Amino acid sequence: MQDAQTGDIWERWIEKYGKTFRWRRFFGAYQLCTIDMRAMNYVLSRNALFPKPKMMRDALAKVLGEGLVSAAPEAHKRQRRIMNPAFNAPHIRNLVPIIICKSNQLRDMWLERLRDKPEGETIDVLYGLTCATLDIIGIAGFGYEFHSLEGVDEDELAKAFMGIFNSNGEAPSVIVLLFLLLCEKIGIPTEQSQRQKANLATIRRIGMGIVNDKKMVLQENKGDDECHGRDLLTLLIKSNISSEVEKDQIMTDEEIFGQISTFLAAGHETTSSALVWALYALTKHHDVQTKLRQELLSAGLGDEPSMEDLDKLSYLNNFVREVSRVYAVVPMTAREADCDAVIPVGESYTDIHGNVQNGIRVRKGDSIVIPLLAMNRAKDVWGDDALDFKPERWDNLPETVKNMPGAWSHLMTFLHGPNACIGYRFSIIEMKALLYSLVRAFEFDIDPGLEIIGKCASDSLPWATQSAAAGLRMRLQPHISFEGPGILAADEEAHKRQRRIMNPAFGALHIRNLLPTFAAKANQLRDIWGDMLHNSPEGETIDVFPWLTRVTLDVIGLAGFGYDFRSLEDGDKDELSKAYTELFNSNQDLSVLIVLKALICGYLGIPTKDSRRFKANQATIHRIGAGLVQDKKALLQEDAQSEESRGRDLLTLLIKSNLAEADNRQAMSEEEVLGQISTFLAAGHETTSSTTAWALYALTKHPEVQVKLRGEIQRAHLSDEPSMDELDGLSYLNNFVREVLRVYAVVPFTGREVAHDTVIPAGESFTDSRGGIQVGIRVRKGDSVAIPVLSVNRAKDVWGEDAMDFNPDRWSNLPDAVKEMPGVWGHILTFLHGPHACIGFRFAVEE
Repeated sequence: MQDAQTGDIWERWIEKYGKTFRWRRFFGAYQLCTIDMRAMNYVLSRNALFPKPKMMRDALAKVLGEGLVSAAPEAHKRQRRIMNPAFNAPHIRNLVPIIICKSNQLRDMWLERLRDKPEGETIDVLYGLTCATLDIIGIAGFGYEFHSLEGVDEDELAKAFMGIFNSNGEAPSVIVLLFLLLCEKIGIPTEQSQRQKANLATIRRIGMGIVNDKKMVLQENKGDDECHGRDLLTLLIKSNISSEVEKDQIMTDEEIFGQISTFLAAGHETTSSALVWALYALTKHHDVQTKLRQELLSAGLGDEPSMEDLDKLSYLNNFVREVSRVYAVVPMTAREADCDAVIPVGESYTDIHGNVQNGIRVRKGDSIVIPLLAMNRAKDVWGDDALDFKPERWDNLPETVKNMPGAWSHLMTFLHGPNACIGYRFSIIEMKALLYSLVRAFEFDIDPGLEIIGKCASDSLPWATQSAAAGLRMRLQPHISFEGPGILAADEEAHKRQRRIMNPAFGALHIRNLLPTFAAKANQLRDIWGDMLHNSPEGETIDVFPWLTRVTLDVIGLAGFGYDFRSLEDGDKDELSKAYTELFNSNQDLSVLIVLKALICGYLGIPTKDSRRFKANQATIHRIGAGLVQDKKALLQEDAQSEESRGRDLLTLLIKSNLAEADNRQAMSEEEVLGQISTFLAAGHETTSSTTAWALYALTKHPEVQVKLRGEIQRAHLSDEPSMDELDGLSYLNNFVREVLRVYAVVPFTGREVAHDTVIPAGESFTDSRGGIQVGIRVRKGDSVAIPVLSVNRAKDVWGEDAMDFNPDRWSNLPDAVKEMPGVWGHILTFLHGPHACIGFRFAVEE
């Protein structure tokens, strides 16, 4: 059993012998095993009749002290009553900022290791998660900072604790184990026992010091809530010294000290092991990893979500449940009958004599094992796919699952009854927080040649069969969505919040301040073309599109986030320019086969040459963008009144507005701010260069329009640097720009998805496919709605019979039907309409 894969042997025995059977342990003693639901419920609900085996409690007490895990039934009941308030939902909610802080610290530590490594690196994720969960339980559990993630000299308490609970070492053989037990029994000291004794003394010395310090602070400052820490131990001691607790019910200092070891043992390795299994599941199911990351990124919760925020993420909740079901890190539990009894069963069974039994007879001292993992994966409860990892199953559970006992979510993972895990809420929210931070930031993969199995030391740990030690090395790559959680990719709530902060930066007043930047770059392009034609009075053929792409890239760089690409000077030298151009190469010829190959490989997680280059370019943009954001934030925080901090670029204005946000919950996270750089580039560069190219094309097709437009501009006698008001005063230029945007809208359609069943009202009735007259469009949740922007802009029933013609003069006398057209600008749909209308339309029009 020691060398068997976790759960495997129990599941084989259950399949062979049924739900209830007995097996021989060491020295021939029998042990009862059952996964009968009624029997499990009966045994686990009656702590006095079926306590933990005394041998187990004594062994735990030697290591953990007189804490909750090792307490006898009466002491357990008394301790749990005092401890319950510390583990309720309001107190766990207060600990979430600590958990999030350490989660982000681990994320940043791994990101630093991957800096300049877009191909990723292999990392021992178990070690990192062990450090993070140790730091979390230290601060949240008893207000002690281990500093494990910082990598400073190993903390004395951490070293002693790891010396006792070293899950990374190779498990001893049966012979070695028997030898150690024999030496322990007759009192012969061994090197291992002496080392353990020293470690226990260290834990006791530091732990009792923590208990005494907290008691002293609480007794000196009774009634002063400010002095009361949020950690679980402080709340426990506060509850223990409360006047409401009877003297004979108070926990002793020894019992309080025992909780420190219990917190460490029960709240550290179990969570880190569960998280490693969670990451392993993501490497085996790339579709699940993609879906989970998509939910986390689209939620727009920033870097510091609350407990309520995390609980609202439905797929994350399903994923955590499925990990807890399939990879329960405590695979079994044991109880001992305290008296002769008959355990009722839900299903009768046939005993070894061939008799049908409706109960299990046990005698005082009999041992009962309940294989939790096997119960979590029982096919008669969960269905034929019980062994498969499927988070979606939690959206539609079989009826049989609802009869499952368990402290949380119809699972036996956290046990059931008086001995159920008191800290299950803490463990669940810790898993969610760490997954939230890590899955958003990284893509996880594993060597497909590795065979990973679960082996049970104190917890079920992932072992590579090729390795002698526990642990799991995974390949991590930074995940950078190019658009990121910017305004284009944000969901409704995040979009609303981001837009409110960004609106001031896109107001007419601020756009007016950007006109000198527009004019300078426009004149620079004019002069470059002038030099190219210097010795060609007859003219010369120039590919205008690449030049327009360069000039608009320079404009959005300077005006958008204060970065000079110098693309007009030399488009190949700038690192960010090169990465961005490769990422959005509009000149690339994409066949259907190439697109299908990319989609299939992306879905299956198969790296290709293109995907590697794509990731490298994403990493470059992310690195430089993050540097820009940090530099601007630092400048604004150091001296908000300095000339440098009064930048006119949109990013500076956005960060300034974000820093001024009174409610931190409404402010944008750094990730969201960074996402706007990518959004500015994607939405404010190629769209404008493409539109300007169409404008020049229109001039070549309509020479009379070109002559008329040039005549107006020349007669205006404006300088080389006209103001916004001067440009807006050129009526034919305005009409020409409107007509270009109407006829050549570069975003020809947009799509929406129906959030719930509804009826869309129609302005004109229509005949449906059955011949019925309809005045509304019935749609169901999930339906897709396409709005052909370009077709609406050129609809004859709106614009007249000449709707397809390019005619700037139409804007001097518009048909009445046009005035009913929705649109954020100029009675056209080019910049859309409503909350998702283009926030930068003024910028685009003036440019």
